[in-house]
Amino acid sequence: NNFDTKKLGKINRLTGHWQNIDEFIKNKNFIQKSILKIENFKEMQEIKTNDDGMTAIHIRRGDYVDLGLNLSLNYYKNAIDMAKNTIENFKFEVFSDDIQWAKSQIIFNKCIKFNEYSNSEDSNLEDFKKLFNFKNYIISNSTFSLIPALLNSDKNGKIFYPDPWIKNKKIINKPRDNWIMINDE
Repeated sequence: NNFDTKKLGKINRLTGHWQNIDEFIKNKNFIQKSILKIENFKEMQEIKTNDDGMTAIHIRRGDYVDLGLNLSLNYYKNAIDMAKNTIENFKFEVFSDDIQWAKSQIIFNKCIKFNEYSNSEDSNLEDFKKLFNFKNYIISNSTFSLIPALLNSDKNGKIFYPDPWIKNKKIINKPRDNWIMINDE
């Protein structure tokens, strides 16, 4: 760990890979309180979940396709199959930066709602906020879905996550018992 808090000033710019699950879990309450201070989140007095069977599926493509970091269709197929077998009254919404691609894939044809976010700050914040309404998640290898899944999941929800997290790199260890690893072939 090369982070030195003594070097922090009034204004700081931090760059790097910010997906240390242990730190998220350790600071869960602080992060939740901080998120609720963001203007778009202020009307949420607390983070609540919708019905038990509803599941958020996050698909990140965009820059990940160009970088070769996008998850395989098999990952989503296997995660959906596992979710159908382990979540009572399973149904799902899809969140993606490439909704047209998602709509063209047969495995998402039972989707209740497609949520497309754009590169605008308002769109991203609104969809990020919507992700906090779920108890179950099929997440992509992105903090966009990782953070809501970590902060909002409880022992009764199910979180399906890819392994490896980034191609050829096992970055994430199983954080809790209700997290289910799905191989990204």
